[in-house]
Amino acid sequence: MRILITTILVRSGQTTHVWDLVNTLHSQGHEVAVAILVKNKKNIVYGGNLSKSDVNALFKPIEGVSYHYYNKIQELKNIIKKHKVEILHAHSSLTFALSLKAAKTFKIPLILTLHGVNNWGKKFPNTLSYASKIIAIGPPQAKSLPPSASEKLHLIYNGINLNKYVPNYNTFKLSPKSSTCPLKIIWFGRLDQTSSSGVEVLNQAISELRKKGKNIEARLIGTPGKAKVDQFNAYGWINNPIPHLQWAEIAFCHGRALMEAMACGNIGIKLAHGYGGLVQNDWFSGKTPKPLGALREYNLPKPNHKEIAALLSELYDDNKKLLNLRKEACDISKNYFGVEFMVNKTVALYEEALKGNK
Repeated sequence: MRILITTILVRSGQTTHVWDLVNTLHSQGHEVAVAILVKNKKNIVYGGNLSKSDVNALFKPIEGVSYHYYNKIQELKNIIKKHKVEILHAHSSLTFALSLKAAKTFKIPLILTLHGVNNWGKKFPNTLSYASKIIAIGPPQAKSLPPSASEKLHLIYNGINLNKYVPNYNTFKLSPKSSTCPLKIIWFGRLDQTSSSGVEVLNQAISELRKKGKNIEARLIGTPGKAKVDQFNAYGWINNPIPHLQWAEIAFCHGRALMEAMACGNIGIKLAHGYGGLVQNDWFSGKTPKPLGALREYNLPKPNHKEIAALLSELYDDNKKLLNLRKEACDISKNYFGVEFMVNKTVALYEEALKGNK
């Protein structure tokens, strides 16, 4: 198939999701290209100015894949003509308007992926009406669609590249925690002030444990808004977080970041605006997997520093349990998080859309 992905360039899990989809489609033999909506040719990244080296780092994962910039409908049409596109797949609501116009012009199927919660029916009625298929990455995104679009809706969870996110098995040792052997914790994500409120609760839990003599080393990767994080070594946004994820033993995060951390050998604890606790195998054994998101719309309990401190204290004192849960996290990743699961389901929708378009 000849597929064009429309998206924006932003430092977030959404871009990683798109890149993983693009690379896997490419590896499966599909002709895939990317059309990136920009404000102008000098301002190609949404959500802040980046250095040239940071921009280059954002593109590094899709080396070998054709990509183009556009901000006018004719530019998008030219891209579609050049690649003889059969399927148009829009990944940001900012791209919906021009993607709709282009899809109508060429009479090709339009696929939408909803990465967030929005009043989709009110803001994008025409786009939803024309779309052949609509993908939601989680239950809250699916619930935010109007009933009129329910027949087009498909729930496809994120997947990650398990060839990239791998554990360092040299760290999988029974090493009792002590003054010379710390418990290694990481908070990982890119969240606004409201969504990252949980990290302040984690910060408080770490502070209390340290006061009780627990040796804890904590790193923070990403941007937690203006949250108080004085108990962490804060590294900000890092283009390659894998060395830090392989260093840690326990990760507090949600969504895609939680998958990546667990694949690198961390016990996963779901935390953002809400708290979901320890991720374990039984989350995925039912017909509908338990979502890994923890934003406000998931309606999770508020995090409690005493509950978090108790869990960390238990893992600090029981090194065998710590090690076994890290191994379980790796097994969960291999069984449920592979990007191939996501891409194969997406390709099946492409094929259905093409059949329905004939």
